[in-house]
Amino acid sequence: MRFLFAFGLCGLLMVADGVAAETETVHFESARVRLGVLTARQAAKEHVAPASPPTITGYFVKPDGRVRFPAVVMLHGCAGLSESFRRNPAGSPWISRLLSWGYGVLAVDSASSRDAAGACGQDLDFYRVADAFGALAYLARRSDVDAAKVFVLGFAAGGIAALSAVEQHDYEPFEMSADLKFKAAIAFYPVCVSESVMAAPALVLVGELDDWSPVARCKFMVAGGEGRGAPITLVVYPGRAQVFGDLTLHPARRLFGHLSAYDRAATDDAVAQVKAFLERNK
Repeated sequence: MRFLFAFGLCGLLMVADGVAAETETVHFESARVRLGVLTARQAAKEHVAPASPPTITGYFVKPDGRVRFPAVVMLHGCAGLSESFRRNPAGSPWISRLLSWGYGVLAVDSASSRDAAGACGQDLDFYRVADAFGALAYLARRSDVDAAKVFVLGFAAGGIAALSAVEQHDYEPFEMSADLKFKAAIAFYPVCVSESVMAAPALVLVGELDDWSPVARCKFMVAGGEGRGAPITLVVYPGRAQVFGDLTLHPARRLFGHLSAYDRAATDDAVAQVKAFLERNK
């Protein structure tokens, strides 16, 4: 895999708890899809070179002064990253929390990089996983990141990709070094379409009233994975809806036809759950 190192230093920012954060705009290649035997043979016969993977933009925020630290690859929902996020990634509540816990965060901008902003309902899940692994490979090349302690965290569609990134496969879908693996995955309100067997621990957080990410599917996924792979921890918040962690969704409203509503108690508990999960698996 070829790596692109284009940094845009945005300077030092102060975030929650007085943590100084350094923010960079970075560019890296998405993971290259591994061709099947027949496809590779046909391509060679026709002298067709495999398509180069697209270049993905990301926003890397790291705690200032740390020499080597664990990191989190963050995957957005189907609506993409907002303009306010791009202006100040360190101001994101989840990035701020992760920084205060000593983690660097690489927020992957798949939507804009692939010209698919607001692509809710489109089948981009596989490519989101490729972008996550491209981000992992990029972080592994950095001297300030502990490559053995990189987690993946996703929201909604990004949560689907996060779970897929730690799912066991009989066939490796990407041309990646076998040593490049995520330590664990965290998925907020994903549609639980995984085959259940995980190669690394996973934490799934959903609202009971979520009509886009049905709790029943997640329970089925967890039951299917019992005793067959790494553990899946499912946290269900009674009476809560989709996107319970977004303060802008107060009062509640419908997004893309689905009820979405901020809930402080659920958010506070989710913060504690994520922090404890990261510590257990670090």
